[in-house]
Amino acid sequence: MFKYLCDEAGIKCICIKGIHNLNGIGHLWNLVQLENKNYFVDCTNGLLKFENGAVFINYDVFNTNREQLEKSYTIDEEYEIPRIGVGEQYAKS
Repeated sequence: MFKYLCDEAGIKCICIKGIHNLNGIGHLWNLVQLENKNYFVDCTNGLLKFENGAVFINYDVFNTNREQLEKSYTIDEEYEIPRIGVGEQYAKS
């Protein structure tokens, strides 16, 4: 669904698959190109976090870089990730 929405909005987007490092379960992300940089997006992983009595949404893997993503996941080797630029964590101001 996210790829379809990106395609409709004219945002370059590809699907990437891999596994979770802790349990080996397969997973799927998207790689989007925003302002000539690549960012990983995991729409299914924005779970709520509970910390010190506060509730907030986990944006750790939403519009993030490969280094951040690979703290929890391993990308299948079949994917050659385009090297057009590496973003940190994207937030349009």
